[in-house]
Amino acid sequence: MLHPTLNIKVKHRRGKYFFTHKPYNYDLEWSIVKEYFYWKHPRVLEIGSLQGNSACWMIDNLDLISIDCVEPFGRRKNVPDKLLFEYNIDQSRLSDNSIIRLHQTISDNFFKQNKNTYDLIYVDGSHEYVDVYDDI
Repeated sequence: MLHPTLNIKVKHRRGKYFFTHKPYNYDLEWSIVKEYFYWKHPRVLEIGSLQGNSACWMIDNLDLISIDCVEPFGRRKNVPDKLLFEYNIDQSRLSDNSIIRLHQTISDNFFKQNKNTYDLIYVDGSHEYVDVYDDI
């Protein structure tokens, strides 16, 4: 299917969000996260944002103070990950993006300069052993 405004080919739609891959459904597995943070206002770090599926879920389901998304983009040739990330984030309930900070870099570089602390860290970046080991 063709995205209605971006004029790019997408394969899946989840509500108001569009993806070139089948998006994971966080509702069941993340219900405990939603319950735990129900009365809290977490600061979130997401390593690996790709097209924004998990970031949008957290924005729509948690009362966030902030979310830092670390994603270098460009790893997948001919896939408009950053364009879809930006579109999907714009569709989220925080369309003014005031609490969302995108760090377009690899996690190693992010950690070298980061001074923030987080209540929730979601690691879904590179799935290579050495990268996962570094991220955690």
